Amino acid sequence: MIASPPTVTIATPLSPSSSASTRRNIRPGASEKRQQQRQLKQENSNMRAFNYLEGPRFTYEPPGGIVHYSNDTGISIHCSATGLPKPQIFWIVSASVALTDRVATKIARLREPLMNGSIIFAAFAASAYRQDIHSATYRCVAENTVGLIISRAVHLRAGECQSSAFLASCPRLVLVSVHLFSLFDQLR
Repeated sequence: MIASPPTVTIATPLSPSSSASTRRNIRPGASEKRQQQRQLKQENSNMRAFNYLEGPRFTYEPPGGIVHYSNDTGISIHCSATGLPKPQIFWIVSASVALTDRVATKIARLREPLMNGSIIFAAFAASAYRQDIHSATYRCVAENTVGLIISRAVHLRAGECQSSAFLASCPRLVLVSVHLFSLFDQLR
C-alpha cells in the first residue's frame, strides 16, 4: 500500500490589516515533491561531508632507528600521509643536546624539506659537518584539522667514507624507505 503525501494546512490573512484568515489544505504536487527531494539530498550531502572528516594516517612512514649515511652521498627520507582534509606534512628535529623539538627548516646546501613530504640532506664536505643537522633525530608530522600524527624517530648519523670506522657502511646502502643519492649530480 502506497502512503499518500501529507496534507499541509496553510493559513492566509483575508487582508493585510485583518486578523481573520482562510485555511486551505494542500497536498504537495510533483514540483513540491521534487523540491523536497532536492532539499533532502542536499541535507544528506552536507551531513556526509560533515561526518566524513578523517584524521591523518601514514601511507608511507619513515623507518625508525639509526640511519647511517655517507657525507659524500647525501640522503633522502620519505614520508606521506592521507586524511580529509589533506594533511600538511612537515619534519621536526631534536638535536642530541636540545631538550625540545623544532620544525626542520631549509638550510641552504645542507637540509631541505620538500612539499611532497620528503626531506633531503645534501652531500657535504667533512668540514661542513653540523651535529645539529647531520647527527640529529627527525620525525615526520602529518597534521590536519582533525588531528596530528608523529612518525617513529629516525636517528641520522652521517660519516666520512675515508674514516676507517665508517668504511664498512660506505657502500651505497639502501634501506626500505631511505634512498641514497648525490645531490651534486642532480644539480649539474
